Amino acid sequence: MYADKKQSVLSARIRVPNLLGMNIRPAQEKDQPVITRIVRAARINPFDLKWQNFLIAEDANAGNIIGVGQIKTHGDSSRELASIAVIPEKQKQGIGAAIVRALMQNEKPPLYLMCRAEMESFYVRFGFRQIGVDAMSKYFRRMFRLVNAMPEFLREGVRVIVMKWDGEGSRQSTVVSRQTNSES
Repeated sequence: MYADKKQSVLSARIRVPNLLGMNIRPAQEKDQPVITRIVRAARINPFDLKWQNFLIAEDANAGNIIGVGQIKTHGDSSRELASIAVIPEKQKQGIGAAIVRALMQNEKPPLYLMCRAEMESFYVRFGFRQIGVDAMSKYFRRMFRLVNAMPEFLREGVRVIVMKWDGEGSRQSTVVSRQTNSES
């Protein structure tokens, strides 16, 4: 029953015009292997990739999956915009931004995300702002400390930040301009 309810909520979110030669739709069970492959290739958190939480961007002509994203709920009831990834040959065309807009369209604040520090400017345009440890939910405090202490991240100089959307900023705009396309 939960999966059906989640699917209907995701279906209600899809109001993205087909300006980028793609369609955004709720994921289906058959999409799970592709979701996992795209997220792992992007080298982002590969855990808790439940297809029921995902929206999929498909190439409108070829029908193949070109991007993914999800909203997931954690044990402390915090919600996370997560697993936003676009295949390399389709990056910088506004697809990631369209996925974020579609996922946020009916969300209520607060909404969190965790990302590499260099991605901060991408999420700021949707109204997210970086927050300190004291403003994080229990889940994000724990994950922030854990991830930033990981040896592979320390070796590669990767710094992860937590951001929060508290209802301010631009989430409703679904018209993607050429300028936005070149930025994402």
